[in-house]
Amino acid sequence: MKNAYILHNPGAGDEGYSDTELISLVKKNGFGCDYSSLTDSNWKDLFTPNDFLIITGGDGTIRKVIKQLLKQQSNFDFPVAIIPSGTANNISKSLGLNSVLESQVKKWKSGQTTGFDIGWVENGSDSNFFLESFGCGLFPRLMKEMKGVPKALTLSPDQKIRKGLELMHELLKDFAPSEYQITVDGKSYNGSYLMVEAMNIKSLGPNLMLAPEADFGDGRLELVLVEPSQKQALAHYLEKRLNNEDCAFETTVIKGKQILIQSSTDDQHLDDEILDQGHNTTSIGIYERQLKFLIG
Repeated sequence: MKNAYILHNPGAGDEGYSDTELISLVKKNGFGCDYSSLTDSNWKDLFTPNDFLIITGGDGTIRKVIKQLLKQQSNFDFPVAIIPSGTANNISKSLGLNSVLESQVKKWKSGQTTGFDIGWVENGSDSNFFLESFGCGLFPRLMKEMKGVPKALTLSPDQKIRKGLELMHELLKDFAPSEYQITVDGKSYNGSYLMVEAMNIKSLGPNLMLAPEADFGDGRLELVLVEPSQKQALAHYLEKRLNNEDCAFETTVIKGKQILIQSSTDDQHLDDEILDQGHNTTSIGIYERQLKFLIG
């Protein structure tokens, strides 16, 4: 019998999974399991990997756990399963995970995994990683503004996504582009941009599908460049999303392994973390297929 370790964020999203429900479901499907809540101050000390790890939460929870794993050991060969229960769940959606909990758990018996790249960034003497994206410009400005929304914590996931789209549409009206010096695998893409995003997966934030061809396991990143001339097209995309209409936003996307971004903008982010102080020069690369996600 394979044994799993559940790391659970009970405050993520509105799915309302309890510890009892999760443990019962995992055992019901033939796995042994241990459990820790991420609200416990000592979860890092309690956690010891078994045959596989189960993360229950959203994108921020996944990043939090992976960050701890990378601190404990630079390489780990056990697979990670996800039970999505966050707001946007961009990582889970990129993995094509079924939102029906029991059917998803049943699939784990097959042991099928997929490799997942990890992006890395270096800003001067600082280094860090990302699972979703590193970016500058409009999106990190949106993240800053969302933190100032008084009722954001009490909104449902759908309401948070809608609020994000509404606020981004409003910010876009007067948002000024910044100048960038960019190279991707040695080729220059200097210019003025509203948004610059080095993406490892297809979407970010409130499910903004900016890199529909992104492959999280191909050893390359998608650099998304949104020019000032595309402001109206981006506004139209946001309006369509707010009207619950299927739509696509087409912009410049460059695939590459090594990216260098130079800019004076202070609006920068790393996954769901706002960088308090923007860096003028950021080097970006990829660790190929360093994670194994269990997909059934």
